[in-house]
Amino acid sequence: DMDFVYDQYRDQLERNSDTRGSRAQHAVLFFIPHASLDKQDETDLIKTTFEQVKHLNPMLLLTRTDEVDASIRTSPNKPSADIIALKQKAARVLNIPFNRIFTTINYTVEKQKTFAIDCNTYEILQTAISIAEQNYINKYPRHQQQPPRQALSSAPSRPIFEF
Repeated sequence: DMDFVYDQYRDQLERNSDTRGSRAQHAVLFFIPHASLDKQDETDLIKTTFEQVKHLNPMLLLTRTDEVDASIRTSPNKPSADIIALKQKAARVLNIPFNRIFTTINYTVEKQKTFAIDCNTYEILQTAISIAEQNYINKYPRHQQQPPRQALSSAPSRPIFEF
């Protein structure tokens, strides 16, 4: 409940409100339910908003995708043909690059933490942080620091977790 969150941080938010306009965004995530792809007014709004922040390489996160295919709850990194088709539809309808479209999985019926759901969330956040880093470097190139060569060669070339 956002009222609870706001109440928790009210003093801090009010103290920092003067700098709100000068803060830079480094990553943008759009969360939309997959059913919005079938509603023209919603897709028009998403396209318009997406276009306004295009320079930040925004990510589109489709929610409630388990309504399309329940197997995504246990195997999010192995999407079914239905999920791939849904992402292709989103790319086509919204004119968004396919590689910027992700699926999210909410905890709904689970009674405990699930590795597949947490891993999917982690990979989305990892991508968002990577995009934010690139956006920051592009905006403030003088702050760019080259990592040591050894760190580059040891970086994983694929996602950290696999199912």
